Parts: sequence; C-alpha cells; structure tokens
Amino acid sequence: MSIEELSTEIDVFLLAEEDKVAKLPKGAIIVSDPVLQYYESLAPGEEPKQIFVANASESLRCVYPLINGSLKIESLYDTGSQIVSISEEKAMEAGLSWDSDIVIYMQSANKGVENSLGLARNVAFLFGDIVLYMQVHVIRNPAYDLLLGSPFDTLTESCVRTTKDGNKTITIHDPNTHQRAVVPSVATVWFGP
Repeated sequence: MSIEELSTEIDVFLLAEEDKVAKLPKGAIIVSDPVLQYYESLAPGEEPKQIFVANASESLRCVYPLINGSLKIESLYDTGSQIVSISEEKAMEAGLSWDSDIVIYMQSANKGVENSLGLARNVAFLFGDIVLYMQVHVIRNPAYDLLLGSPFDTLTESCVRTTKDGNKTITIHDPNTHQRAVVPSVATVWFGP
C-alpha cells in the first residue's frame, strides 16, 4: 500500500508520568509515526501490508540539531516527506537503537524498492533550548544523513519564512514548554540520486 493510504492524522500524546526506560520526562509531548499507527491498528495475527513511500528527491535547506544528546547531524528539511528518517551510519554514530519489526518500503523514481531497517523511538532532537522527541526510520545508505519530514512540522507547528534571496528560517514551537525558537537553515550541496 502507498503511505498516502494511511491515516493523515498523526497522533500526538502527553506522557502522564516519567518514562525511565526511554528517559523521557513526565509531561513530555511526543509525536507518533503514521506507519507505527498503522501497525498498532492491526488485529492480533493480522498480516501487515507492505508500505511504500517515495525516496526523498531534492531538498535545498538543512538544519543542524543535536541528536540523542551526542551528535549534530546535517538534517534536510523536506516538507514533502511523510516520515523522519536517518541513515544507518548516523544512527549508529548517535548511539540510537531501533525496532527492526517496524519496516517500511521505499520506492525510488526508477521504481526500485528498498526496505528500511526499523524505527528508532522517541529520539531526542535539540534545537537551541528546545527538545523534541520524534520517531525516526533508519535507512540503509540514503543520499542524506537525516531527513525532517512532515511529523517534524506537525509536532512543532512550524512556520517557514523565505526571503527574496532564498534564505529560510523555521520558527518552531516547543509543545512541552510552549517556548518558540527561530531555527536558521543553511543551503546544502545536494548530490541526490
């Protein structure tokens, strides 16, 4: 099935108490993932359909959040992507672990299909003083290090300001503290497929 067939509503939820295993504070607001929501909606024993998403094509701007408290990663800002995803190499460098049972299938422009490696849950992203927790699909050898798709926009209620010279700033809202921050983006040289 195409990812467009999944629910367009993305669950956002509030932690009622501290999650010591995932190291999430009480009251943290977390965005879910549309693929994970689909898997959770299946009846016991029901076989999931293969889910296809388009490979990222081209993105011109990037930001540099601190991931998992350990690594700043060039992150392509792509509002056309339905997921947040990271390369296997950068996931390992950032010390992420992932659930290999949550797999999606990505179809490239040449109609080739490649599966993801799994889903890293509740990954901390630090933008200035704002910490966001997102679900991140791990991809083997993509043309990017990290891709911020629409779940990022949903969680942060982002607002992009583009100037005449092509510069973009992204104003984000912290759902936990209600703080706002302006995140500058930088042009990136893109060597996509």
